[in-house]
Amino acid sequence: MANEEPRHNRPTLDPVLRQDLVSVVTPGKDKYNTLLDIIERNKNTHPDKPCYKWLDKNGEVVETFTYKQVWVKIESIAWHVRHKWNILKGEMILLCFPPCLDFIFAHLGCLLAGAVSVPVYPPELAGPRAKKGVEKLALIANDCQAKLCLTTRTYLNLFKLASLNPFSELQWPKTLTWHASSDLRVKSYKIRDVHQEDLAFLQYTSGSTGDPKGVMIRHGNYLHNVVTLAAYMFPRGSETRICTW
Repeated sequence: MANEEPRHNRPTLDPVLRQDLVSVVTPGKDKYNTLLDIIERNKNTHPDKPCYKWLDKNGEVVETFTYKQVWVKIESIAWHVRHKWNILKGEMILLCFPPCLDFIFAHLGCLLAGAVSVPVYPPELAGPRAKKGVEKLALIANDCQAKLCLTTRTYLNLFKLASLNPFSELQWPKTLTWHASSDLRVKSYKIRDVHQEDLAFLQYTSGSTGDPKGVMIRHGNYLHNVVTLAAYMFPRGSETRICTW
């Protein structure tokens, strides 16, 4: 107790963040259904405020996206998911991305469309670890019955080139259609049919001790976890900057 921080020096919970937390855990007409509701609220209230920044290996900001820009990205992806690629609500989509902002946009776009995001790290396309990586991707794709895989334009081009090699031993899933999510036409998506009980994403285990197993995360779980972490770990709300991946 002697080392306890004086009460008057403790940061207070940001009022907007407090309301977000109350809206998540308290039933009522103002209850948020998903994380998307909070992002859309921020897009409407301060569209030009930075939402995401991407840093290079030296810690320098190389990309910045405002809430409005993020929303345009995820609406376009959601439109293509439902209206061009014909993915129904509740169906699985593999997200095969290295660490990048395109992964975040694709993930949120899938959620807005009501699809289920299934992250998987891009397998190497050559070398001693390529076969094991492709086998893991195939196991996950078959287990969740995904028909669509989203990735970056760079990886998609390399994947297509590697697939043309007649001597390759890599066995890619035959039922999986690949698309890049980074160069889509801007589209507006106005359907709001996502609820807390719906699946948001599957988080697969590494498979180091057996076949990968998918853990089901619902929108309610996702939202509650994010807002609770924000409330108790980053209490300054809109003034907080988080460096994470």
